[in-house]
Amino acid sequence: MLKSPRQLLPILAILLGYVGINSIIFDGVMSGPDAESYLDFAASAQHWDYWTNPEAFLSTYFPVGYPFLLSLFGIGEERHILGFVLQLLLGIVVLISTWGLASGLGTRSRTAATLLVAFSPFMTWMTQNLGYEMACSAILVSAAFLTSRLRSERFRTLGMTLVISVLVGVLLGWALLMQSAMIAPVAVILIYSFTRLPLAGIAATGGALVMPLAWTVRNFLVLDRISPFSTNGPLVFWHGNNPETIAGAAQNELIPPPDGTKTLTQAALDFLLTQPESVASLYGRKVARLLEPNFVYIDGISQPLQTLIHNLSTLFSITLLILVAAYIFRLLWIREPSPASLTLSVWIVVSLFLFYVPFQAEPRYLTPIGPFAVIIAVACIKALRIAFPASALTKPRSQRAERTRASDIK
Repeated sequence: MLKSPRQLLPILAILLGYVGINSIIFDGVMSGPDAESYLDFAASAQHWDYWTNPEAFLSTYFPVGYPFLLSLFGIGEERHILGFVLQLLLGIVVLISTWGLASGLGTRSRTAATLLVAFSPFMTWMTQNLGYEMACSAILVSAAFLTSRLRSERFRTLGMTLVISVLVGVLLGWALLMQSAMIAPVAVILIYSFTRLPLAGIAATGGALVMPLAWTVRNFLVLDRISPFSTNGPLVFWHGNNPETIAGAAQNELIPPPDGTKTLTQAALDFLLTQPESVASLYGRKVARLLEPNFVYIDGISQPLQTLIHNLSTLFSITLLILVAAYIFRLLWIREPSPASLTLSVWIVVSLFLFYVPFQAEPRYLTPIGPFAVIIAVACIKALRIAFPASALTKPRSQRAERTRASDIK
């Protein structure tokens, strides 16, 4: 509970800084790997007859969730400004939810976590690019925050808890239509919701089925087939597992499968089973590619400053990776209780990372879970400060030696 309105000043300042800096960086054009496709599909989706067209969204090959969101805001074709405003609004949701999710770490730690997320390389990249990543991040972080509060005083009645759980579930189901890989963190949140309060878990699961079921019914009526999600899974599986790929990256042109294979899935499985040495090397490169930082190149600044930003982004990403890995190792080694929000954050990060490893690998794929990684990293720093207080490290060497001898005698 807020004891004073002044407690909101840090988050308000962070939000203003986030909006201001990204508005300055924005060059008027929303880019991104699939930005043009999203805008074209969103423009078409604003007409009712498009939804009954069998060719819509490339016959379900392209995920429907994010273009549908853009169409609701009237975004399409050349309306880049509206797309940028939407990304800013979603970014604000991410930051407010991060602020709430990190509250269990203490006032200073949650402020630090929210500040780092606001000006992180991954957050800047998601804001400046048109793609599902920001929307999925907003859904996952807000859903995790609300789920971790199921037993709090804010949800005073069972009815309110169930209503919020259903709404959370609907949003999670929407995330599945944006990117089917979100099934990993969505499953984690639903399972966690069930462990916190079984009725809430059931309500959230029911809500999560609403949009995928509605899309399945539409596909059955229009295409005469059952297809709850996008149908590009075999392609991204083949891109991530074939003898010609270097790091499992997306390909502009289809790599032809070997003769004698009927499907891309079969070709990928044959590669996995018949070339284990190449697979082991490939998966190491895929992991490295997934963990690469996402860089934003700003127009109108000098090359030395651009290089500095590039290096700082790399340093941030490396530090974040080390701290997250250290905290997860600490949990496995010590097995001490941790705040509910922190446990949930760890499982979300691990689940999505492991899910992507067997498939096509791109650095942007892990950006939706960036806020969770930052919360874990801040928790790791706080644990290190408790384990190694600055006062103990600054004491004279003779006093530290006496303390060591005393502990040995005991």
